[in-house]
Amino acid sequence: MPGFLVNSYTGIDCILCRQPFVIEPAEGSAVYIADWQSFVPPISTLIIGIENSENFLRIREQKSLFDDLLQQEESEILFVSRYAFSTDLRNWLASIPNRYLHFGDFDLAGIDIFLNQFKPHVKDRGSFLIPSDIESRLKNGSRKRYDDQYQKFYDLTTSYPDINHLISLIHKYRRTYDQEGYIMSNSHL
Repeated sequence: MPGFLVNSYTGIDCILCRQPFVIEPAEGSAVYIADWQSFVPPISTLIIGIENSENFLRIREQKSLFDDLLQQEESEILFVSRYAFSTDLRNWLASIPNRYLHFGDFDLAGIDIFLNQFKPHVKDRGSFLIPSDIESRLKNGSRKRYDDQYQKFYDLTTSYPDINHLISLIHKYRRTYDQEGYIMSNSHL
């Protein structure tokens, strides 16, 4: 089945099949975009790709994490989620001019997914979400996941300084952190 899921916590006036289409799913739901080639968000929309389905469906509980991410020319956030074996989302991202922010797990595999599956398609418009408190979270993260991924990704590096710093922190603490932790820490909102 072609396409991908989208979500938002504010109404976003988009275009789908050359017709106006408002993205504003009720809490606990998302919208499936099947005809992704005709789906056009406003240029003022920041696109955030979320790897984990629980984080994707519970965006309102993480609002404080996303509040300060908009740049001056951006006015809303559209969250997107892909199916693991589909290339539709990254092909769509390559076809639009919007800025893209990737929100994945803070582990070597998650960084590798961004660098090899998304960054080549979004180029300079794309970056990896690195929250300001990630170092303190990594200190108490998963040692097992780090150990499980180490053999495959021990030499992962990039020319992007912010991502290299994150990789260094992961190696320093020998731990990883699941993005779901940001739901629990903000669940009181």
